[in-house]
This record gives sequence, structure tokens and C-alpha cells, in this order.
Amino acid sequence: MVERTGSPESAVTMRLPQATLARIDELVSLRPTRIPRHSWLLEAIFEKLEKEGRVRGSVKVFKEKTAEASTTPTYIIQFFRSDRLEKQPVVPMTVVGDDWLLRYLIEWGISTENALGWIQTLRNSRSILVSDVSVPAERVARYGFKALGFGIQRNLSDGRELTLFPDRVVDRKVGHRIRIDAPHGNKTAIVFADGEVRIIIADHLFPPDLPERHRIEYRTPSEGETAEFLNAYREFVPD
Repeated sequence: MVERTGSPESAVTMRLPQATLARIDELVSLRPTRIPRHSWLLEAIFEKLEKEGRVRGSVKVFKEKTAEASTTPTYIIQFFRSDRLEKQPVVPMTVVGDDWLLRYLIEWGISTENALGWIQTLRNSRSILVSDVSVPAERVARYGFKALGFGIQRNLSDGRELTLFPDRVVDRKVGHRIRIDAPHGNKTAIVFADGEVRIIIADHLFPPDLPERHRIEYRTPSEGETAEFLNAYREFVPD
């Protein structure tokens, strides 16, 4: 039974089996400092809410190469959800410095001792893979961490810059918008999981509420363009 009050809070009457209540009272009595039974119950509720509001998966951490050994390390973190589909892009997160990496590893359920051990491993290895972590749900999305407004970026050794904007719906199909910025010119396309590519030839900004399927004009790519954009897409998909 829930009793509504005039404040934003509500009073809740709870019925428990006597054996369960006795077990709770035993746990409360073992606390080094005395607390009311209700405080213990509230702690248990909040712990359960926090656990339910997390997404389980594994984390891969890469250490970026730098010319100077004394430079503060930069890490690229990828989160692989347990329900992630293969051959899908992954949104990474970048952190600078061991302290920030340690903070996140602890937040994701790794003990301080083990987190320090993983960071020590990274001093001799290019990457680590940590399984069974849980990330707060508000920080993750379908493809790992939430993507910022400017998308996921990659810089290639040939001078091209790639940017992927995930989840673009075209004709009821979910694709990914990829922009290739190169010295010889820029191209943008929608790439679908089934290998279809559509080159964008016009993107009308007005009116701003126009659906994307009416706002964007496409053309069929050449074989070379199809291969170029599919290869670009693979840059965002982990091996």
C-alpha cells in the first residue's frame, strides 16, 4: 500500500516474511555503528536501483603511441555491450592520464588493486581487454559509449579524415552516415549493414523540421565509391 503525502515523497508499507525480517535485523545488528532497520532497507533499494541501471559488457583499452616516453599517456576506451551485434561500429571514449583511467575502471566495478594492475600491464602492452564490467546506463548507447554531436572520427595515414554518424534512418532502414574528408575533395554517403551505399548529393537545411528522407538527395555510387565507403565503414568496426 502506498500512501500519498503532500510532499514529493510517499510512505510505503512493506510486508515481509518473518524469516526475512529476522535476517535483516541480524545484518543490521552486525553493523559497527547502529542504524535503523529502515535505513538498511533504503540502502538495499538504492544499491539495487544502481545495479539495475547499469549495462554489462567488456572494455578494451588502447594506449595511443607517442614520440616522447615522458608524455602523459592517452587511452582510447571501447565498451562492448553484452547484447552488441557483431560487425557494428563502436563509439570510443578518450581519456588522458593514468588517474582518469583508474577512476573509470573503479567506477565500472573493478577493484582498485586490479585496476592498478591493468594500468601496469598497459605500460608494456598496447592494449588490454577487461571482461565483466558494468557501465552506468546514462553513459552508453547502442554502439558503446554515447557519441557526441560531431560523430566518431578516424584519421588515416593517407591524410583522409573519416567521420561516422550512427543510426540514420532512410526508407525505414538503419544506416550510418560517413563523411570522407580528403585533400582531393570531400564525399558523404549513407552505408547500410547489408553493404548498400548511397552517395549524398544534396542536404537541404531548411525547413529544419523536414524529415531526413525528404531533406537528403542521393545517387548510386560507382564500384570504386562503394568499395571506398565500405572500407571506411570497417575502420569503425573492431576486429
